[in-house]
Amino acid sequence: MELILPYTVHFDEQWKRFFFYNTLNHDSVWELPTDIQEKIKNYYEEMKKQKEILSQKVMTDFIPAEKIRQNQLGNHY
Repeated sequence: MELILPYTVHFDEQWKRFFFYNTLNHDSVWELPTDIQEKIKNYYEEMKKQKEILSQKVMTDFIPAEKIRQNQLGNHY
């Protein structure tokens, strides 16, 4: 997953949990650094927005515009 580079994900059999290995400095950590966590959060928020935009577009492609306007105005005829 490019979002967490230079870290790679591994599983520790002894502790039965995942850890992150930095391929540049060879450091291992249980939690990703805050800046990478923020990058992941922003990525998923953007994907959620894109999904909402796409679903609205798909809905307008299949539902007549007048029906959409009626629903937005609360008229459900």
